[in-house]
Amino acid sequence: MRRKRTNISFLWRPVAASMAWCEHFDDYLKHVSSEVQNKCLGHIISIYVGFTEIEITKIEILSHEHEGNNYYIPARKRPLKNNLYQ
Repeated sequence: MRRKRTNISFLWRPVAASMAWCEHFDDYLKHVSSEVQNKCLGHIISIYVGFTEIEITKIEILSHEHEGNNYYIPARKRPLKNNLYQ
């Protein structure tokens, strides 16, 4: 039997959760995004509690209009340099 190679990509948990949240609250986001086109709509705090770890991530939700359709983009800014040890 021959194996077929497949290129699989997985979404990072906070991004997947943010996309599901945006889909669930689509009607509300349409109302809000009409006031602020191509800008930040707000932030979502994603909390994951696993068996051996806890992960807390702040995700920014951006509104983007393309060809008459609104799209919501989960985004994360790169962290600033850690100044703890200076």
